[in-house]
Amino acid sequence: MYWLNPSYVLWLLPIVGSLALSIPLSVMLSRVSFGRASRNAGLFMIPEETQVPREIVETQQHVEAAAETPDFVDAVVDPVTNALMCATATPRVVQPVSARRRHEALVEHALTHGPRALTPAQKHVLLGNPFALARLHELVWGSPLADAGWKDTRILVRRAANVLPLRPRAA
Repeated sequence: MYWLNPSYVLWLLPIVGSLALSIPLSVMLSRVSFGRASRNAGLFMIPEETQVPREIVETQQHVEAAAETPDFVDAVVDPVTNALMCATATPRVVQPVSARRRHEALVEHALTHGPRALTPAQKHVLLGNPFALARLHELVWGSPLADAGWKDTRILVRRAANVLPLRPRAA
C-alpha cells in the first residue's frame, strides 16, 4: 500500500498502532499492583472515593442512633406503631365470610392466649389485615379477657422521640 500512496500509511498508523499496543497495555494495566499503586497515588478515583459524602455520613449516624426495631407485640400494643401498621397495610374491604370468621377467631385466640401462643404465620396474617390488627389493639387495651402477656407489655410501651404524650385538656 505504501507504494500506491505513502500518506496512506500515516493515516492508518493510529488505527494499527492502537491495535498493536492494546494487548501489552491491557496486560500491564490489569495488574493488581498497578491498580493499588494508582489508588494510593489518588489516580482514577471519583470524589466519593476520596471524601465520603455528607449524606452518607449523616445516614450512618442516624442508623447507629436509631431505636430498637418494633416487633409484633409493639405493632399490637403501641398506639403509634399500631397506627403505622394499620395505615400501611392493604385493607381488604370485601372479604369472604369464611375469611372474616377466621380472622375474628384468630383475634380472639391472640387476645386470650397472648403473643407467645401465635405462630409466625398467624402473626403475619394479623399484620396483613389492618382491621384485625386494629381490633386486636382495641381489645388488648380494653378487654378484661386480655392475656397477661399483653398486659405485661402494655407497661413497657415505648414512645417515639417525636411523639408527645397526650395531656388532659384544661377545663
